[in-house]
Amino acid sequence: MWSPSLSSELSAAVDTLDNVSNQRNGHYSHITQIPVTKVSQLDGELLDCELQNLMKQQLDGALKCLPQYQSVFARIQPELNAFVRFILWCFSHRTNNPSPGNLLQNLRYRNELVYYQTSLGGSYLPMLLKVNGDEPLRIQRFLHGIGTVLIPYAFDRIKNAALISQWSSLPENDYRKKISEWIDKLEKLWNVLQVLNLFSFLYSGKYRSLLDRILFMRLVYDKVEGGRDVAFEFINQQLLYDGFSNMLIAILPIIDWARFQRVWLRLQSLSKSFLSSLEKRIPVITFRGKRIYAGNANHGEKEDENTQVSDANGNPITCAFCSEEPCMAYEIDCGHRYCYYCLQSHFMANPNMTCHICNTLVTSSRRI
Repeated sequence: MWSPSLSSELSAAVDTLDNVSNQRNGHYSHITQIPVTKVSQLDGELLDCELQNLMKQQLDGALKCLPQYQSVFARIQPELNAFVRFILWCFSHRTNNPSPGNLLQNLRYRNELVYYQTSLGGSYLPMLLKVNGDEPLRIQRFLHGIGTVLIPYAFDRIKNAALISQWSSLPENDYRKKISEWIDKLEKLWNVLQVLNLFSFLYSGKYRSLLDRILFMRLVYDKVEGGRDVAFEFINQQLLYDGFSNMLIAILPIIDWARFQRVWLRLQSLSKSFLSSLEKRIPVITFRGKRIYAGNANHGEKEDENTQVSDANGNPITCAFCSEEPCMAYEIDCGHRYCYYCLQSHFMANPNMTCHICNTLVTSSRRI
């Protein structure tokens, strides 16, 4: 509620803001917005999520020491997640303290309803960062705990039960089927509202989450002179490494490395055939009676790296893939031999595989 002490405090705060603005700009102008950066608010949420994941990993590691109860722990995963969120809420919002992520970003929650007063201060009031008594009310903190702990727990528990019992495949007149359909609709609606709130947050910088908007709890700086306690260099490196690793994880499995290998072998064979034909056309060059170059003189002296060791009849006796003596040797169309396991594994990876030596398409094979 509005009080004389709050009025005097607002008057002093407005004068302070104006004086600071005049000293910086050299002329009279009011501060028109709160300089709470969006990246600080998003980073605070990410740090809280990382802390929750770290606590959950430590809890899972401790429970692994009880292997006889692993089946029980698998069934109570929603309860474990709710317990981790409850611990974080108890030591932060329940006692009107910022969460660890927000604390690192010098952020705190305030009750935005206090700043909607239109009495003394008028349009100046929303511009202030802090006045006495602007902390979230007890009912706001309680509802915030319900929205961050109980509702996600109930949603996860119902989703797990619906997935295990296959509620979606039940008859239409079954109440569990209807509950499953309503849960799906509510999930889609919540996701749409979250996207809309994100757009509004990116535009105005107010209310990082939809729950904050519903409860009128806004993030502002706790200390005006304070700064972010997180090193930007480490964060930038971590984001860069994570983004690069995620890109590789997404791209590498869809690359056909066997096709690259076939193209490379094909290019090698073409270049070697071109060089051999070119050498055959170059005549013998002599200088003062000495032969300094013969196009075909040394041709065939260097053994091809991809050629196999052959027996007296010219049949290769080593596998082209493992370079070992073929185990359960198989011969393909072109006459080259491979281990059964090498040939089968490459054929399963690429049904259109070609010979590793002569690049001939493999259509059949026979046991030797």
